[in-house]
Order: sequence, then C-alpha cells, then structure tokens
Amino acid sequence: MPPAQVSGVKPPWERPRRGSDALLPVASAAYGLAIQARRAAYALGLLPRRRVGVPVLCVGNLTVGGTGKTPAVIALA
Repeated sequence: MPPAQVSGVKPPWERPRRGSDALLPVASAAYGLAIQARRAAYALGLLPRRRVGVPVLCVGNLTVGGTGKTPAVIALA
C-alpha cells in the first residue's frame, strides 16, 4: 500500500480543488509581467545599475528552506 494511503494524507493532485486554486494562474501571470517590466526597466536604463566596488556572489533565489544555501555560503566564506 502506498505511504499516502497508510497515513491518510492525499497528494495535492488527489485533493478536492478549492476556489483559491483559480487565483494561482492569475497571480503567476501578474508576477511574470512584473518581472518582465523590471528587467525591461533595467535594460532601457530607467532603473540605475549600482556598482558596489567588491565582487558579489548570490547564492539561492526565491527558494526558502532546505536547499543547502547556508552550507554553500559557509563553504564559500
């Protein structure tokens, strides 16, 4: 028997849909448009680029928790 059936927890694709699920594609499209507008503003020079004078390294992105960012930063430090 699969673990989900043993624990009684159904995976998301087997759960009943909620009304709020319809908002996710709308929110995703709005976020995508905002990111495109921001990138275009930088490309057109509407938003200034700033030089900080030291090398900058970005570890991670919008992922929160459990992806190993902290150990990676410690190893790089």
